[in-house]
Amino acid sequence: MRHSFPPLNRTIARRARAARGRRLSVERLEGRELLTAVSVSDASAMEGNRAMKLIDTFVAPFSGGLQNARGMDYGPDGNLYVSVEGDGTDPTVLGRVNRYDGVTGAFLGVFASDPTMSGAKDVEFGPDGNLYVPNNLGNNVYRFDGTTGASMGVFIPSGSGGLNVPRSLIFGPDGNGDGYKDVYITSGATDSVLRYDGLTGAFLGAFVPPGGGGLNDPTALVFGPDGDLYVGSGAHSDYYNSILRYDGKTGAFKQVFVPAGSGGLTLAPTAGVIFGPDVSGDGALDLYVSNGAVNEVLIYNGVNGSYVEKFIPPGMGGLHDPKALLFDRDSNFLVVSNHEETNPRYSSILRFGPSSQGAFTVRLDAASSSPVTVEYATASGTALADSDFTAASSTLTFAPGVTTRTVFVRTVNDSQAEANETFTLNLSNPFGASIADGQGVGTVRDDDATTFYVVNDASGGDRTYEYGTLGSDVEHYTLNTGNTAPRGAASTAAGTTVWVVDANKKVYVYNTSGGLLGSWTAGTLASNATIEGIATNGTDVWIVDGKQDKVFRYAGAATRTSGSQNAAGSFRLNSGNADPKDLVTDGASIWVVNDSTTDKVFKYSLTGSLLGSWTMTGAGSSPTGITLDPTGGGALWTVDAGTDHVYQFDNARGLTSGSLSPSMSFALAAGNTNPQGIADPPAPGPPRMAASAGISHPPGHPAAHHRWAIPGPPASTSPPSSRPWIAASISTPGPQIPPLIALMPSTGPDFTPPAPERFHAGTKRARIAIRI
Repeated sequence: MRHSFPPLNRTIARRARAARGRRLSVERLEGRELLTAVSVSDASAMEGNRAMKLIDTFVAPFSGGLQNARGMDYGPDGNLYVSVEGDGTDPTVLGRVNRYDGVTGAFLGVFASDPTMSGAKDVEFGPDGNLYVPNNLGNNVYRFDGTTGASMGVFIPSGSGGLNVPRSLIFGPDGNGDGYKDVYITSGATDSVLRYDGLTGAFLGAFVPPGGGGLNDPTALVFGPDGDLYVGSGAHSDYYNSILRYDGKTGAFKQVFVPAGSGGLTLAPTAGVIFGPDVSGDGALDLYVSNGAVNEVLIYNGVNGSYVEKFIPPGMGGLHDPKALLFDRDSNFLVVSNHEETNPRYSSILRFGPSSQGAFTVRLDAASSSPVTVEYATASGTALADSDFTAASSTLTFAPGVTTRTVFVRTVNDSQAEANETFTLNLSNPFGASIADGQGVGTVRDDDATTFYVVNDASGGDRTYEYGTLGSDVEHYTLNTGNTAPRGAASTAAGTTVWVVDANKKVYVYNTSGGLLGSWTAGTLASNATIEGIATNGTDVWIVDGKQDKVFRYAGAATRTSGSQNAAGSFRLNSGNADPKDLVTDGASIWVVNDSTTDKVFKYSLTGSLLGSWTMTGAGSSPTGITLDPTGGGALWTVDAGTDHVYQFDNARGLTSGSLSPSMSFALAAGNTNPQGIADPPAPGPPRMAASAGISHPPGHPAAHHRWAIPGPPASTSPPSSRPWIAASISTPGPQIPPLIALMPSTGPDFTPPAPERFHAGTKRARIAIRI
């Protein structure tokens, strides 16, 4: 079979001659497999911020049929093993253990199952490398080969020692002197912790006798760094959990380590109690607990059990009914998330990490049938390695079928207030792929400058609180004596002024130190107007009236500091937006936050046309303020008077439907108990970006141009053709051909012509694929 490419038409030839006599060359690549293209995203990190944010859904919902997931553990091979509890109402749905790639989260198959294992509540690899699974529906424990997953049968027989509803299993201290760790299991129905020989599975006795220390329907258990045993008590019957502490050698009750209700604790589920990195600052490991009924993860001091903080706030990243907890090899945090109220039911595993690290996504544009590798390395920009971020370099491997990998780069904290700085992550030396976009830009956001103003309406004093990027209380100052009922705050990209609107229909103008610059009265409003918020683009001012459900625009009022002014126009809010609490604008759109049974954010054009709305989930239930970064980025922030928290919603500015959970949050200062508005003044220097927002590439950056790499045959819903492909690599040496030149092979009987391709400005090489 022969293939020919016809000459360029006269117009193309004329333009080619005009390009200083340079010529087009065509490289014939018949028989070669077209390579997938690899690219890297941009990333952003908040210097010194240990507050958690959602990185990704590490294991996708229902991946490998994942539902009713309970326990998880890393195996000797580095992969992740997750128990799938059987369905007691359906005998055909048995317990099993799924295996997922420990690096990518890809489903690798069902690892362990047995036709007689009706349930699978937890997973634990023993000292022998084998896998042990408590069967909560059969009241026994199974053992599986840790390498092959083959069933080794029942390890602890049904009902042995009174075992009834086993939930969590752990290997712990040798109690019978045989030199081998013993097995400790919670027995829910007998309110006890039972101990078994780790080699034979023989019953050794009740380590914690029924009801010992008030133990009731135990769930999770873990040995602490002090050698003592910590047990979740008070499971599903009353949702009033506590964490009890027992002597790790004798089982004697020591104390109620975490009282019921401490920090809001309601239910510590199976595998939902672990020790992890010190947050309380005493140098000891702290205790991390899933709070299943509230969809959050809590931290308690690992020495005295006192409540520290919400590690993962309610619903962050869509977290629901959390079960097992685990820290991965990068010190990121994995949580099993369950949705058993849906049909069909499903589970996923969410991955969280500190906001102080940048997460670059390296992606293949199509899966490869063979391994793909690419090297990466960071490079300093205005952000310097070792002083602003920790340098990183290595090689990424994409196993067949895998299309995404993540590179984490940690920032270095300092005490200087400074402009945002950038560095790059560069890809090189790909094998099995071409590079489409080989440079990701990392932005290091400063944590020392004031980032948010929150106005507080309280009997003890009306104040504006200033917060740093991390939520630190920078300072606060008293509002003017007439500004006794603040109902909203606004700022601009200039960052020199804060506008606070009061329920008395006055707008008070302050400098950034709290000094009053003046005030003016907003006219046109009805006598019974309920002022709920203020916004400005630096020229006009908008005020929302919750009584009339209208937004009023005051033209040019951003420079006003005295007198009064009538509105130049207004628009009525959507009928679903009947409880507005604040608004914000970027000069092109207006966002209004609504406090109702379902809290929503409505987006409008400046003239009042509804562009859409979306539902906030996991961000409290009493939103009173909304803001954005006036210098750019995709995030929106809300403040909630019910939880006294600020929540960040990534990529929310373009959202017009669906729902969104916050990626991160921080608690307000102790006195800031009635927040009524929030503003976001910019940090000094270049524009800030939201934690996961993208960054525009400058001219000349590879991503600024058309990506010519061809991933392979186009997607099709029809059966794949057996006809091969050939590729042509078309290039022009030196400066580019004028951008309007198109490559247009004519139709022939032996091949299917491709769509026209163009050289864009700055492009020297392109590839086209042709089916023959």
